[in-house]
Amino acid sequence: MAKKKTTKAPKAPKAAPAAAEPTRLPFRRPQSLNFAGVGRNDICPCGSGKRFKNCHGN
Repeated sequence: MAKKKTTKAPKAPKAAPAAAEPTRLPFRRPQSLNFAGVGRNDICPCGSGKRFKNCHGN
């Protein structure tokens, strides 16, 4: 006699009780970037992946 395999539905994680006032991190300025020596057609050093002329190159 073969046993039937029963699959149980995965249990949904219980939601954490909502805090009355969520804590916020203090505002931090982005790290200043050195744009000296960057060509207009080079990749922008800010990390966006865009070319400098289309990102920070006014």
